[in-house]
Amino acid sequence: MTYARITFATALITMTACPPPAASTTDTDPGPTDPTTDTSGASTTPTSGETPTSGDTTTEGSTPTEGTTTTEGTTTTSGTESDGDTETTGTPSVVGPARVYYLSGDDPGGSPQLLRVVEVVDGVASAPETVVDMGPVADEVGTSVADGQQTLALRADAKIWFVDTATAETSELELPPAIGAINTFGFSPDGSRLMISGGTESKRDMYVCEVGPASCTPGLMNPPLAGAGMIESYSPFAMSSGNTWLVYSVDGNNGGLDIMVGRVDTPGVASKVLSFLSPAMTMRVAAFTADEQFLYVGLADSDYHRLDFFAVDLSQQPLVAESLDLPMEYETNGLLAPDLHAILMWNGEASHGDLYLMPLEGTSLGEPVWLNEAGPGRARKLGFRWADDGSRVAFLTDHEEYGTDALYVVDGAGAEAPVKRSGPLPANSFIEEIEFAPDGSRLTYVAWVEGEQSELFMAELTAPGVATKVSLPLPPSGGGIGTSRWASDSTRLLYTGVQEAANTDGLFVVQVVDGAPTPAAKVSPPLAPGDQVLPWFEFSSDGQRAFFQPTPDYGTGPLFMAALPDGGPEKAVEISDPGEAVAYMHVFPPAP
Repeated sequence: MTYARITFATALITMTACPPPAASTTDTDPGPTDPTTDTSGASTTPTSGETPTSGDTTTEGSTPTEGTTTTEGTTTTSGTESDGDTETTGTPSVVGPARVYYLSGDDPGGSPQLLRVVEVVDGVASAPETVVDMGPVADEVGTSVADGQQTLALRADAKIWFVDTATAETSELELPPAIGAINTFGFSPDGSRLMISGGTESKRDMYVCEVGPASCTPGLMNPPLAGAGMIESYSPFAMSSGNTWLVYSVDGNNGGLDIMVGRVDTPGVASKVLSFLSPAMTMRVAAFTADEQFLYVGLADSDYHRLDFFAVDLSQQPLVAESLDLPMEYETNGLLAPDLHAILMWNGEASHGDLYLMPLEGTSLGEPVWLNEAGPGRARKLGFRWADDGSRVAFLTDHEEYGTDALYVVDGAGAEAPVKRSGPLPANSFIEEIEFAPDGSRLTYVAWVEGEQSELFMAELTAPGVATKVSLPLPPSGGGIGTSRWASDSTRLLYTGVQEAANTDGLFVVQVVDGAPTPAAKVSPPLAPGDQVLPWFEFSSDGQRAFFQPTPDYGTGPLFMAALPDGGPEKAVEISDPGEAVAYMHVFPPAP
């Protein structure tokens, strides 16, 4: 009985699990992660694996991008009933409409059975209505949404429905008999195609169908796979922005790995652009340039000790992946820019090393820029990321004081010297969860002060070395910050944290007024000790409302709505039915 949501993006994927901590969604000693890229994309749900994450708040990665699927896995659903002291009716206000689609069931320990919708107009939520009844037998359930698009795909075991989220109209796909089980699925960047990896336990193929006004019938894309060959379980597959090219990986008949590239308009034909005999190698990155001329692929071993990038010139025949010949000697970790103009590559041993910005020039690299030249060997392995538009890079180094992080920001070309953006921290403090605002004007980060308790800071990118603590004062023990998320207009920030009493979580909002943050205000209703707000809370597209789920067990929970910024805990409204075990939600229309 599993549920999952994976983040489909246009370039790279993180596949790390999000453990259920009490005060923070990141470990204090982060382990290795997959590389990530940014460009624009979609969000998808896999069918088995790890706990769903909030998607894009890890220090070690960045938001996924154009043309890639992620497979972050699934989690067993379990949940809680709502707090009886909370209001159940809305408070009208002049706010744009929103539609919240969510998966739910009657059994907090079981799989979701229903896809339901709540419509919010002028701040008042309608009663929930059932859009799809998946029945009681679904063991694996997931959803997929293309970024900026209105169509949602719902999967329950070997069934898929399309949902027009503007009208709640649904249609079920006609799956070929050969698809007895669905492994992963996701939309193309523009939402016009659905890609499906499915088949049987012993044979798994790649299918694509064109999303039409009613439904679509998936067609087989890959050529016949010899022997034991099958589409890889949880590697990314991706389609180019113009829907011309498709890339996927195959567990080769020789026990190794084959990277396949084919034209979408020529089913059953594909070129093997790369082949590895080692079964330990896995494709972690697949990203097409916007002009569909180049494809970049990143492969890593199972321990993430080594990441290598390859480039394919799609204008040349035969199609061949060429190594980018990264001049790295030790362990490596990399991150493609959202617009694919460069790669960030870390090279070192253990937790620290050197960070380079390497311009991408087709199938070759330009002159690398050594970002941490001021402190050789002291750039954090999991401490760098791109701004959403690729215009800036943030990274961590402890060269000023050994064992104490400082955050630096540099332009996306590495043309200027890096500038320190974090404020002073006590010795042995470290930084995580770097988040650029969507407009790139500021960023936030979580600092573990002396490695004990975490606090949230905001730094203006026009004021070097000046950062403001925006989280509330911590309780004497047991406090800390969880996940944060910016509104699309960069004027509001939501975050979760244990702020008022030990082991008691909450959701809080910070506004930016005239370039300065206001004091944090609580959004969630009073929660019981041990309860927490799940990390996949969302803003409405206009940034005026927050949707979130409190839960005692990091599984399912009731669905709440709160007005921003003048609401408050007393105005938080439960919008799911009493006793519903809500597993996940999507808010429409999508943010601009």
